[in-house]
Amino acid sequence: MRRRDWILGLAALALGHRVAASPPELATADGRWRGEVHDDGRTLVLRDADGTVRRRLPALSLDGARRGTITAIADLPRRRSVAVGFDGLDELWEVSLDPAAPPIFDGLVHDYRMGEAIATPGFLAPRRIPLAGRVLALREGAQAPQLLALLGGDAPALHLVNLDVRRSLSRVPVPPGADLRAARWDDAGAATPRLRVPAGDGASVSTIEVGTTTLRVLAP
Repeated sequence: MRRRDWILGLAALALGHRVAASPPELATADGRWRGEVHDDGRTLVLRDADGTVRRRLPALSLDGARRGTITAIADLPRRRSVAVGFDGLDELWEVSLDPAAPPIFDGLVHDYRMGEAIATPGFLAPRRIPLAGRVLALREGAQAPQLLALLGGDAPALHLVNLDVRRSLSRVPVPPGADLRAARWDDAGAATPRLRVPAGDGASVSTIEVGTTTLRVLAP
């Protein structure tokens, strides 16, 4: 290899490292937990305040047949949990940080009502919420059961997920490059607060009304 090509190759490699997206990580608001993404996005590692690893959760479907990549993590302090989003898994997780968390039943509704399902301890275990698509960002909603999930793809959309019923209740389209992390609440204490979501161009803002079960775009 000629010296010039070798130097150009090193420069390109260095530039690639600078522009590569860093894996998502999280420190909870109370300072008791830290979430880290290891194995190129394939494992969520939860550490306590002392730095001790308390749980490793591989990004796998319930049956282990599908593997995803972790793309987003959000602290949910009102629920004492964290939310985790993926690419390739078609689901969200809510992982409780509360030692008294109720058990998780991943079977059908009638299974656990009739005592037929096997429960998983709820502490540091994923509660799975179906949601197809690549999750770009997550953030806590205006009410405790709410989670806002930004999904990418050909038709980017913002979803309103109810964590108690474990499903998306409403979705609205958003412009490409919408930045949920930079969004700001207007009248957060109102019955139907409004979320102002900036686009990637830094000029346009979408105003979205966030109801208990619905989303509505008020202005592009």
